[in-house]
Amino acid sequence: MSLLTALHERFRRDRPFDGLGIAACLHITAETAMLVRLLQAGGAAVSLAASNPLSTQDDIAAALAVNHGIAVFARAGVDRKGYYRHIEAALQNAGPNTGAGPGHRRRRRPGQQRCTPRPPRCCQESRAAASPPPRA
Repeated sequence: MSLLTALHERFRRDRPFDGLGIAACLHITAETAMLVRLLQAGGAAVSLAASNPLSTQDDIAAALAVNHGIAVFARAGVDRKGYYRHIEAALQNAGPNTGAGPGHRRRRRPGQQRCTPRPPRCCQESRAAASPPPRA
């Protein structure tokens, strides 16, 4: 814990991420909350979306939004359409210079930045089960 406290103080003092927009697509847990708060202390404008709606801790998401002013787009149990809306909202909100997390892949095109989110494993498995078998 003393390492996290030292990092938090150093980031608050030096502000290495000042002016940087970061969209993160991560599991929303207490550990993630510490990471996001470190980035914010370093000067980053952070937006957070859940990488897996089944593991989202609503109390943590609410605390980040209410107590720390972090833009959180997540809710436990959200459907696939909501999952994608949350990722897009996080990206648009931060105007991110970078993205992070297992649910995030970025492709750059000339003059355009685009994020192609990947659905959580639970959605991938249900989609695979619903698709017809390949033709021989």
